Order: sequence, then C-alpha cells, then structure tokens
Amino acid sequence: MAQKPSIPKGTRDFSPAEVAKRNYIFSTIKTNFEKFGFQPIETPSFENSETLMGKYGEEGDRLIFKILNSGDYFKDLRNVKSKTILENDKFLQFITDLLSDDLVLIGRWMKLINYETNIVENLEDLQDIMNSILIVNSSVCKDISPKFINDFIKNANQILVLDNTPNLINAKRFLSFGVKGYGNTLMTTSYLNSAIETISNDYIWLIPQITTQLLKDITNKSDSKIDEEKLFQNLTKTEKKIAILLKNAYTNINISDELNISINTVKTHIKHIYEKLNVKDRLSFAGLFSK
Repeated sequence: MAQKPSIPKGTRDFSPAEVAKRNYIFSTIKTNFEKFGFQPIETPSFENSETLMGKYGEEGDRLIFKILNSGDYFKDLRNVKSKTILENDKFLQFITDLLSDDLVLIGRWMKLINYETNIVENLEDLQDIMNSILIVNSSVCKDISPKFINDFIKNANQILVLDNTPNLINAKRFLSFGVKGYGNTLMTTSYLNSAIETISNDYIWLIPQITTQLLKDITNKSDSKIDEEKLFQNLTKTEKKIAILLKNAYTNINISDELNISINTVKTHIKHIYEKLNVKDRLSFAGLFSK
C-alpha cells in the first residue's frame, strides 16, 4: 500500500493566500526601513552545534536538529585539531589521547571533541605522556592494569573510560582504580566535552544514569542519624529542598520538574550548594551522608 504523502514533523505548509499576506507585510516593513537607510543582510538559518549545545540543558539539546556532514569521514582522522578556551582568567588547552580498537569510534570521537586530540596505537605510547586526558574504550581496558593506571595518573594525567553498555559494576571498578570519568561510547558531543572539562578540573564525571544508581547505592548504605538540619543550616530554603532531592538521587531534570524551575536555575542552586558544603560533585555530596 502506497504511503500517504506527508510533511516532516514540526513543519507546515502555507497556502497561497497566507503567503500573499505575509509577503505584503514583509514588503511594507522593507520599504519603510529602506527609507531610513537600512540595508538588508542574509544569514544562515542554522548555527554551529557547539554554539547551542549544552546551553539549554539536556532537554534543550534533544530539541536541536543536527545537519550531519556525510563527507570523507576519515579524511582528517590523524590530524590534530585544537580549541583553546578561557576559564578562570586563564587560557587552558586540553590534550586528549584516544585509545580504541575501533577506528570508526575514534573517528566519531575526533569529530565531537573540541580539544586537541592524538590517536594512541598502543599502551607503550602513553609511558612518557603528561598533562593529558586518555579517552579509552572499555573493550581494550582488559589490557590496562591498575598499576598502569596508577603510574599514568601520577604524571598529572586523567582517564575517561567509555563503555558500549555502561553499568554500575564497571563504574565502581574503574573508579576504584583511579579513573576520573565513565560514560557511553556513543554519548553526545555536549556530554563528551563536559566530561573532558570536568575531569581536567580534577572532578569526577559520570553519565546521569550511572550517577543516579551510584547515589542510590551510597544513600541506601548511609547513616540515617546524620543531622540534615545542621548540615544544611547555611543553605537557603530552595537550596535545602534541592539538597534533599539530590540526596534522594534526583537528576537535574527530576528536580526541575519537581520544583517547577528551569534546568539552568537548578544547576545554579546546585553550584551554590556544593560551594557552601565544600564538596566538588554529587559523589562527594553523597559522601556527606555515609560518614
């Protein structure tokens, strides 16, 4: 059976009568603007993804339609690309080393990462590396011993492990070895670059679902005698509500829905909570209840 003609979701057609009315309005506006010396310009109707991604929260990222470049995918695979960012009045440049047995995966990472990248073909190439972040596919982690990880991070390096099927058991195992980040091999560019920036600042980064599972695991084993009122005494009323939700392993989106506030407002409150409680991230926050 032939498929009924339809237009893409989120778009619509305009009838000749509607177009005529719209063109008349535009023509009137254009004529009057030109009387006062204004000149028309034309700009693209799309924007670079890095300009938009990560600025409107996880829900905002999902609403952005991407135009994919289907050109020569491996053309610049072994070329270095870099991006310098301004943070805390200092220019910081990250160098990320990529290790995987999947060239397609490495190619994808290089397309998404905003910082200088370097492909690593074997572990021996990492022995003399300093001030770097190693992004490694979990499938090759069986060749990486805890001793190697310990020696690697002694040289001011950090490790981000990306797993095809992330799970709490692997997350705990890698964290116990000293790994700073754990995520999905196919996570979005906003998550991937957020992980790199977070790890470079010596914080732990985990994908949201693993963070939620780990927080539940920690809080379930926590001491119920912890005096929350005393612990949260320096927080505002809203911050206390958010802190309690954080303790109960709510995600930013869950908190936003529960309190009817925006994702950005949630993030701002969480930042203030961490500062007042002298913790770095959700894991160290959860650790307050397991003492």
